[in-house]
Amino acid sequence: MIGRGARLLVGGLVGLGAVGCGGATLAPLPSVATGAPIATPSPEPAAATGSGSRSTQALDLAPPAGADFRRMQAAVAETDAGRFLEAIAALEELRHRYPNNAMVLHELALAYRLSKQPEKAVAMLAPFADRLPVDTQASLASALDDAGRPEQAAALLRVAIARHPRSGLLHSELATTLARTGNLAEALALYLRGVEVEPSFSATYLHLAQLLSESPYPGLTLVHGETFRVLEPGTQRSAEMAVLMAKICRDAVQIETRNGKTETHVSLAPGALVAAPGQGTPLAGAFALKFGPRLVAAHTAGFSLASLHKARSGFLDDLRKPDASFDWSSTPLFRWLGDLAAAGHLEAYDHWLYAPAFSDEAELWSNAHHPAMVAMAEYVSAHPLFPEHR
Repeated sequence: MIGRGARLLVGGLVGLGAVGCGGATLAPLPSVATGAPIATPSPEPAAATGSGSRSTQALDLAPPAGADFRRMQAAVAETDAGRFLEAIAALEELRHRYPNNAMVLHELALAYRLSKQPEKAVAMLAPFADRLPVDTQASLASALDDAGRPEQAAALLRVAIARHPRSGLLHSELATTLARTGNLAEALALYLRGVEVEPSFSATYLHLAQLLSESPYPGLTLVHGETFRVLEPGTQRSAEMAVLMAKICRDAVQIETRNGKTETHVSLAPGALVAAPGQGTPLAGAFALKFGPRLVAAHTAGFSLASLHKARSGFLDDLRKPDASFDWSSTPLFRWLGDLAAAGHLEAYDHWLYAPAFSDEAELWSNAHHPAMVAMAEYVSAHPLFPEHR
């Protein structure tokens, strides 16, 4: 869990929050604390885990065939249902016959981790550490972290990133490990790098939004959290993100009346509104300046899903006006929202986006505008946020 230490994040890094899409080679990302590049290790063999010697067997990347494949599918279903002992028994039997099968090892390690036996996952995967597929390397690192060995997890992930520099999963895993140990500045840098190298990997936005929600820059949670919702629309954690985003919108505005005068305070990005000379306006500050007044109007009218939609619609209208302070087109979400609004689907989309936080209001609107909801869903399906992943 990320706690109050997130408030210690250095503000300058938040300006890197725009989401990149390109495939160009990335320059070293500066450390927020020192301005020096974050070192990336050479792809040497993975750090020792203390769990046995390295195996010389090649990994079999093909799944078991025939009846054994069906047995593995059944074991995976047991894991998904939370019946970990049954899953482990079945997968251990398969492992006995397929000792170097990558898929069997991955599923068995996951079952051990979920059953609170991370050391068993480490002991099983460590001998293959230097040749595991990316997702299983991440699983090994998670097992090490769960077993109370975050330094070894981080070392393994740094080597894995050197081998697979465009893996959003590996960047996200390393960032999460570092955040748990209190290294929040580098964690934030790695989440942002993960967004750059693999912009369609949804979990990076989830963890980035959660981290920023406890920082002095909660406004960016609205940007990265919405991106996460679009990329992963149907999960429970996606619905929970909608609730978090609504809470930030609700808590960011304080309206007080004193001596007949009304005072309004907006806290989407305090301290990030003025950029350092030559750096341009950070996304955190630019978003707060544009969306803050619209959010105040939503509260003045009575905070609701309808007033929040009106605020978002006005915000997008403002983005269409000439403004040299920030290049909004550099952030894919804002380009995509502009197209969505131009096609006439923003109201339906907003009622979906924040529905988990305004369930009664959203249900009433949806029932009264069912064709609009269907048309919005069809549009979004045909016009994804990242077109290469249709």
